[in-house]
Amino acid sequence: MKKSFLRPAIVGGILVAAGFGVQAATTYTFQEGVNAYSGTLDTQIRGATPDRDDGALESLSIDGSDGGGQNHVLLRFDKLSGAGAGQIPPGSKVIAATLTLHFVDGGDDPALHRMLVKWDEAATWNMFDAVTVDGVTPDDIEAAYLPDVQTIEAGRAVPYFETVVLPVQTIQDWLDGKAPNYGWVFVPSGGGGADFDSSESATPAFRPLLTITVGTSGEPTLSSVVLADGATDVAVSSNIEFTITEDTFKVNPSSVQLTVNGQTVQPTVTNDAATGQTRIVYDPVANFAGNSKVTVKLVFGDTASPAHVTTNQFTFTTRPLGTMLVAIDDKQIWRYDRSGADLGTAWKEKIFNDNSWPQGPALIADESGATAEPIRTAISRMDDAGNPVTTFYFRTHFNFTGNPAAILLSLRHVVDDGAIFYLNGTEISRFGFSAGTTVTFDQFASGHENAYAGPFNVSTDSLVVGDNVLAVEVHQSDIGSSDIVFGAILEALAPDPNDMLLVAIDDKQVWRYDRSGTDLGTAWKEKTFNDGAWPQGKALIADETGATAEPIRTPIDRFNDAAEHVTTFYFRSHFNFAGDPAGVQLRLRHVVDDGAVFYLNGA
Repeated sequence: MKKSFLRPAIVGGILVAAGFGVQAATTYTFQEGVNAYSGTLDTQIRGATPDRDDGALESLSIDGSDGGGQNHVLLRFDKLSGAGAGQIPPGSKVIAATLTLHFVDGGDDPALHRMLVKWDEAATWNMFDAVTVDGVTPDDIEAAYLPDVQTIEAGRAVPYFETVVLPVQTIQDWLDGKAPNYGWVFVPSGGGGADFDSSESATPAFRPLLTITVGTSGEPTLSSVVLADGATDVAVSSNIEFTITEDTFKVNPSSVQLTVNGQTVQPTVTNDAATGQTRIVYDPVANFAGNSKVTVKLVFGDTASPAHVTTNQFTFTTRPLGTMLVAIDDKQIWRYDRSGADLGTAWKEKIFNDNSWPQGPALIADESGATAEPIRTAISRMDDAGNPVTTFYFRTHFNFTGNPAAILLSLRHVVDDGAIFYLNGTEISRFGFSAGTTVTFDQFASGHENAYAGPFNVSTDSLVVGDNVLAVEVHQSDIGSSDIVFGAILEALAPDPNDMLLVAIDDKQVWRYDRSGTDLGTAWKEKTFNDGAWPQGKALIADETGATAEPIRTPIDRFNDAAEHVTTFYFRSHFNFAGDPAGVQLRLRHVVDDGAVFYLNGA
């Protein structure tokens, strides 16, 4: 199935979307050794070793009690403005600035004060306040009394990137020459040391990063992005968050476009009139795949006419969590059938003999356009007699040596158009077909282009120790479909030892539900309520004919038994918790159409 898209053009490094507005903001990044930038100075001055030069350290410690003294950290970015490549042109108006640090040891939250005296990387503790011997003092003499950043969060589980919003006026004064650029000092707030990678770090992406955006006055500006560009070892459960600071012109919510790995997703967009900020948050329904590169692109316009358009694109890499069982690469071999014949049901069983089928690595495709992965095995969407094929069959073997009960299975795929997946003969997922329905060999699927879908958590019930077979039937969307694309990834994930899954969307978690359409008041949400008379099932519980984020395991009717529209549906599920409530944070994710209120033990 082919579609036409309006593709933006890159002109001189600025993204211009035809008919959507004008590009106004330009972002400059300064990170030692990246894009030929060389101008970062940083060092640690230590009270316990007051004459030691720490300018060559690969990580710097901010500490209120280290060996009997304090540690302060100095940081400066030189060569910000000028006519050179990557420099900010003189006269530019700063509209946003952030500082990103890669913390490697957590501790108490430091403050960031603007330095008022000159220093270099050979600076020591005794070079400041030799009489009082207290390092750098925020006294409006050595450093500004009021901090540029009051609190930098430094107490999370390391390693992690932390991005803080900097005051625009500080950067503007430096660029305009109204104040000398002596950088900042990090001052500790307590005795818990917090360490981050310095500009001497062996990994360029971990070095301090200064981001400055300049542009037209009055437009909204992207003031912070979570996650950081180039971040590695990112948790697969991470959210993607943007904060936009508004000015004369506001964010146009209908203009927000967010894509993840080329697929359009629907973020939550909220505006806080009190702070003048708009937050864009994407909470994926399923975790990102482990050890994978994720590319995120945000485009938004404002209320000006024509609109100013801002584009932000970045990538991050998730931490490896599991074992790759089936990969899309040049090693994983698939057997396939494109005869166009009805193979019945035997073909998906583990014992089926597929030796006569042709073979090759994925992607296996007939596609003239761009694909999500390289085409390693080119096939025809026609059979050998020149007739269009509706259903293609694929099989591959993999070995599993662990405990099936101790892992999670995660499925991602590139399919054009729809597919049903089987593990050792048992269906584990379907894409482009309604749940619970019988699919015939000549049945068409819902249309879908060749892009990554998932990851989807699938059942481990049919997984066995030793040899396993993943079998897939791929269906076209119509007889005239001009392409066929297939590839699949199956991973065995070890649950994060720090996480405890309390309620899951799977084939084990049971929900009671009420679709009577009556007002149940408030008693129904209490822990003691008796829901034994309610019907039960496993999520997703749905009346939906289109594609869903997870499989529909319990089909229901959106009408009650009297064929009346139901406005409110009620759901209840029990779970056991054996830990210390004071020692955990609860995280909620859901698939809801349209709105919901959640209660825990009635509250």
